[in-house]
Amino acid sequence: MAKIEDSAQGRDFLAQEPELATAVFYADLGPGADTAQVWQLLAAQAKDPYMDTLRQDVLQTYPSLAQLEADLGQLYGRVQSAYPGFTPPAKTYTLASGFRIDLLYLDSLLLIGLEHFMPDNAHYEPPSIPRYIRQRMRPYAIVPGVAKLLADKYVKTDFNPEQAMVEEMVRWGKILYFQEQMLPCTPDTVLIGYPAAALADVEKNAPMIYAHFVDRGLFFSTDHLLRAKYVGERPTITEIGPACPGRIGQWMGWQIVRKWAKDKALSLPQVMAEPDGRKIFNEARWKPE
Repeated sequence: MAKIEDSAQGRDFLAQEPELATAVFYADLGPGADTAQVWQLLAAQAKDPYMDTLRQDVLQTYPSLAQLEADLGQLYGRVQSAYPGFTPPAKTYTLASGFRIDLLYLDSLLLIGLEHFMPDNAHYEPPSIPRYIRQRMRPYAIVPGVAKLLADKYVKTDFNPEQAMVEEMVRWGKILYFQEQMLPCTPDTVLIGYPAAALADVEKNAPMIYAHFVDRGLFFSTDHLLRAKYVGERPTITEIGPACPGRIGQWMGWQIVRKWAKDKALSLPQVMAEPDGRKIFNEARWKPE
C-alpha cells in the first residue's frame, strides 16, 4: 500500500492517477477546475490546524497497515477462487486527508480514507456523514466495505423503471450474501451494521416485521418514497416501531437470498448471476416464524 505523506508524493499521485484526481479533487472544486486550483485546495487542507490532530488520531489507530493488507489479501484470494477472472486492485492508497472519501474503487485502484474509520474517541468527525452512520464506520468495517464494492461488480439485476420494493431488497440481499461468503468469520452485526442488541431485536421480531410488509403491501410496492423509507438509510423506521433500525429491507433481502441459496444448493456465482429478484423471492418462500 502507498501512503501520501508529503507534497512530492501528492504531486506524483495526481500525475499517476489522473482518473482519480478528476473523480475526487477536481470534482470537489466543481466544473472548470484546473491543476493550480487543485494544489491550492491541497495546500489549504495541509495548513488546516485540525489536520495535525486528524493525522495523529489516524496514526494512533493505524500504527501499522500490515493486518489490513493481510485481510484484504485474504478477501481477494476468496474472490479469485469464486471468480477466477477477478484481478485485485493494482494499487491501494490510504489517506488521512479530510476529503470526503471513505472508500473508492476505480478499476485497478482502491482508495481508503482512514479518518472515516475511527474509534469513538477520535477527534475528527467527517461532517458529511450523519452520526448514526459514523457509528458503524469503525476500523473493522473497512474490509467488509471493500467486499461490498467488489460485490457490485457481480450483482446481476434486471433494469425495471417500475421496480418493486422486493427487487431492491433482494439486490441488497445478494450484496450482503456476497460479503458473508467472502468474509466467513465476520459477524452479521458488522456486515449489516447493526449493534448486537438491535440485530437480536430484529431477529426476535422478524415475524412482526414480515407481517407489517404483508399488511401494507410493501413487497410489491413501486412507490419510490416507500422504498427509500424501508430499504434506504434512516436512523430508525418509525412506521414499524421506534426501535426498528433503518435498512430493514436490506436485512430482509439478505434472509431471502440466504434461504434461496441454501434451498437450491447454489454456488455464489449462481446466486449473484440470477437477475430476477421476484423469482428469488417467490422461490425462497421466506417467512419467519
